[in-house]
Amino acid sequence: MIKGKYDWNYVDSIEFVCDRDINQTEIIQRLLYNRGIKGKENVEKFLNPTIAQFYDPYLLNDMDSAVTRIIEAVNINERVAIYGDYDVDGITSTSILYLYLKKLGASVDYYIPNRLEEGYGINKNALDILKDSGASLIITVDTGISALEQVEYAKMIGIEIIITDHHECQEIIPNAFAVINPKRPDSTYPFSDLAGVGVAFKLIHALAIKVGNVDDIWEYLGIVAIGTVADIVPLTSENRVIAKFGFEKIKVTTNVGLRALLKEVGYKDTTNITSGFIGFILAPRLNAAGRIDDAKKCVTLFVTDDEEEASSIAKGLEKNNQDRQKLEQRILNEVIECVQNDERYSKSKAIVIAKEGWHHGVIGIVASKIVDKFYKPTILLNIEDGKATGSARSIAGFSIFECVGSGKEFLTKYGGHQMAAGLSLDMNNFENFRKEVECYAEETISTEMLVPKIKIEGELKDKDITINFIKNIEKLEPYGMGNSQPNFSFCGEIENFRLLGKESSHLKLKIRQNNVIIDAIMFNSSEHFKKLDNEMDIMVAGNLQINEWNENIIPQIIIKDIKSEICKLYDVYNIFKSIEHGKLDEISCKKIKNLVCNVEELNISRTDCAQVYKYFHNKKKEGKVTENIDNIIGILNMNIFKILVIMDVFKEMKLARVNILGDNLVEFEVLNSSEKTDLTKSELLIKLNEWLANLKFS
Repeated sequence: MIKGKYDWNYVDSIEFVCDRDINQTEIIQRLLYNRGIKGKENVEKFLNPTIAQFYDPYLLNDMDSAVTRIIEAVNINERVAIYGDYDVDGITSTSILYLYLKKLGASVDYYIPNRLEEGYGINKNALDILKDSGASLIITVDTGISALEQVEYAKMIGIEIIITDHHECQEIIPNAFAVINPKRPDSTYPFSDLAGVGVAFKLIHALAIKVGNVDDIWEYLGIVAIGTVADIVPLTSENRVIAKFGFEKIKVTTNVGLRALLKEVGYKDTTNITSGFIGFILAPRLNAAGRIDDAKKCVTLFVTDDEEEASSIAKGLEKNNQDRQKLEQRILNEVIECVQNDERYSKSKAIVIAKEGWHHGVIGIVASKIVDKFYKPTILLNIEDGKATGSARSIAGFSIFECVGSGKEFLTKYGGHQMAAGLSLDMNNFENFRKEVECYAEETISTEMLVPKIKIEGELKDKDITINFIKNIEKLEPYGMGNSQPNFSFCGEIENFRLLGKESSHLKLKIRQNNVIIDAIMFNSSEHFKKLDNEMDIMVAGNLQINEWNENIIPQIIIKDIKSEICKLYDVYNIFKSIEHGKLDEISCKKIKNLVCNVEELNISRTDCAQVYKYFHNKKKEGKVTENIDNIIGILNMNIFKILVIMDVFKEMKLARVNILGDNLVEFEVLNSSEKTDLTKSELLIKLNEWLANLKFS
């Protein structure tokens, strides 16, 4: 039996009604409805974004004063410095603002802190360096919102600072000349989810309106889109406009550095620019420099006009990325070993580990992979000279920024947002900080939150999976956070299966339904291979793709999760176990009705209980019996829901000791009892009967 990794959440579209006034197919209207996009005007805006959908940049607090101050600096040839960050968001923010200020004729330079030597954010030593270089105005991009002391120090040495940032604000915002951040508590800007590069672009837009060269700024949208996608902000509202037009600009870019990078990664003119291409191909190479080398060269890449220099930098980024991958794998293995060998992490709802020798530049990536593997908020710290510096990553619905902040009294610095954060502390405070985080996680994270969710937007039949159907759905692109590629479920019988790839890590299947065979592939999933058999009934969840290979064009399912068909009822069992009282809430009812056809699949009779008891009682002479649940299902011809609930009832009534083990095994031991047991008094069966009464199948 394959249980699957995710909790499958089927989207409720019961109230959806196809609108004849909207010139789109029913499936497109339904998918848009699922994303909260309703009505002809909103559908049109979403499917056909335009530049006109950008909001007035002057709606951002302090924008007017910032623009006035920058234009003054340009006019008097005042030395301006852009202070960026070393990730893709910071690199792209710095690049576009530098290019635009150069276009205006500004005396401008840029500064990117070294991740390993300086860490995140503005530091006083950097301010001294910039002061010595002659800068009297600093514009931050993708950083600065927590730089209270640094802004005061800058004033003291005669530097004014304009902050542009998108990170969460702390209790007090810096007393800078201007603070442009759509997340300011007093902000009335209509969209708060811009990336740092999005905020920098709004500053450029405001400057362009003032000087009258707005048509010149759209060329930057390709670079803006790279930073936006890489920072994993929702691709809705203005971010969707940025992505839509930015992807088109990347294809025809005149930026020398971007062209060199595209060439280095093997981009062809026919390659479609997607969020995945940016997130998995371009962004890692740009990030690699800041992680293990120097992010300044990425800015140089984007601002140079020298093709030879651009090509050399692009090749260097490829080498950086290969080195980064090796470092990352070593640390990942060490973290997994720590988690698996320490009971603390199985009990805690958060993983907090500090260790010497972990390269700070790749800790954030490793933390993300640990979240993927164990699905718990993760904080990893590198220890050096008694100090710990690191990164935090989160799970859906849990703010890692708030979590880290719960232990702020033990930190020297921290910052971030809902899903990611950076922090540093003295190791003398580590244990206190860890306890605070574990306590906060214990109080805030429910058991349900620790199960990863996958949103399913409907069950497909064989007739649905066509090239035309997939092309129709592609109207929703570009996909990203807030507009994820739609996932569907599909049931069928395995026709055949095999492993693919250099390391045989990918699972290739052909799934039969109604004599139609559908191709499917599941990446990095070789662990499922031994659990599969030809003619096995399975359920898969994933998205659809057009696969072009050797001039053949066929539809294909990209599998995200796979379960045995019988696991529908295993999922119902988990819902039953998680609800304390008999009464079901509306969401749970809907989940169950997506999995079960009628109430009889869940109804347990006295005969069912007797059948299971007799099965194990006949093995009583063997003492403890370890049995594969699949075998029990086959021999008793009873579904898994009934078997698991009945075994729980036996445990409750002290008729047996029951222990569910891994690999679908159950350990069962019948207990001697001289008294006859009245199963009608079982609280579990009483709960089940109340539960079934609430379901009301039609």
